[in-house]
Amino acid sequence: MWFPEGMLQASRLICPLVFSFGFAFASLTDDLLVLQQIGSRETGTMGNAQARAYLEEQFRTLGYDTRQEPFSYTRFQDYGSEVRVGSVRFAARALQGGPGMQLDAPAVWVSGVGTGADFHKAGVRGKVAVIARGGMLFRDKARNARTAGAVALVIINSERGVYRGAIGEAVGIPVLSVAPDARTALRGAARLFLKVDLKFETVRGANVIAQLPGARPEVLFGAHHDSFIFSPGINDNASGVLGVLELARELRGSDQARRVMFALFDGEEDRFQGSRSFVKTHAALLPRLRGMLNLDMIGVNAEPLAVNGSATLVRLAQRVVPGLRSFSDSGLSDHESFMAAGVPGLFFFRGLDPNYHLPSDTGADATLIRETARAALNVARALMTAR
Repeated sequence: MWFPEGMLQASRLICPLVFSFGFAFASLTDDLLVLQQIGSRETGTMGNAQARAYLEEQFRTLGYDTRQEPFSYTRFQDYGSEVRVGSVRFAARALQGGPGMQLDAPAVWVSGVGTGADFHKAGVRGKVAVIARGGMLFRDKARNARTAGAVALVIINSERGVYRGAIGEAVGIPVLSVAPDARTALRGAARLFLKVDLKFETVRGANVIAQLPGARPEVLFGAHHDSFIFSPGINDNASGVLGVLELARELRGSDQARRVMFALFDGEEDRFQGSRSFVKTHAALLPRLRGMLNLDMIGVNAEPLAVNGSATLVRLAQRVVPGLRSFSDSGLSDHESFMAAGVPGLFFFRGLDPNYHLPSDTGADATLIRETARAALNVARALMTAR
């Protein structure tokens, strides 16, 4: 297990509840309490390592063989980006760009949420587009800005401070976030100076894998165990992790348990790094998998439970789970890594709740998690009996 002993001892001191009963919790609500106490689980942090150790031991307690599969990747850190209006400087957080990048260009305010039509209407070609947060994913705003010809995008945060995250894919233009107090100055600015100061670092993560001895998996249940920077990540995605653990409890001792694998992925918030690593290192397993069932953000009913993914699995899920909805997914979670590798994927999701990627993501409903796990189990059983 990739968990240095010194870190393990420190974890016992920092989070005594996790270790006080030798990991011997047996219920979803107990697991939820532990992850709430651990807090943020950003990849590469102490909280992430604590959570992995706890979750792995829960699988072991249920009788599963476990292992942690380490991997590494490059992630950027911002060391002082800024947006300047004349001589007035505003601290910024770069969500996209390169080291030592500077740009001085005309600017334009964009009304709306950031659709392609919004950017075209504002006339952003050759300019820095400035827009408010909200209405759609940052990634989609950035894509639309680039397509409309903007040379950079500045997004004004809706919460105090700058938005501390990343877009997760290259969009070809600098993208920065600023705090709400910059709104008035930036909205009226005819020209902006941007400084992007990024440095790249190597991050170590680890996936947690569990299966019965001698298992020959046909179905993989997955969820990402990391959280967004500074967020406790209880709905996103402790809820999915606890759903997978609930599935492990439900299947314990059954013949079907020898036909499944459980995987908790790290680095999802950095664009599916853990699941990408998994499909690369388990190429021999992939052809045997009938499906990857992914649980993400299932503990808050922002919208009724819905699925998306491979068309055959969506149809199967709607047949075995009465009233189950489908939704349009533009690459939101780890099932995408499996589908790109030729494995049918199905994504269980309850919508983007108001606390998404925020420090206020602190709660999840155990009943909703159990309901989602039950739906995933029904789909898996139907999948394993299908001809």
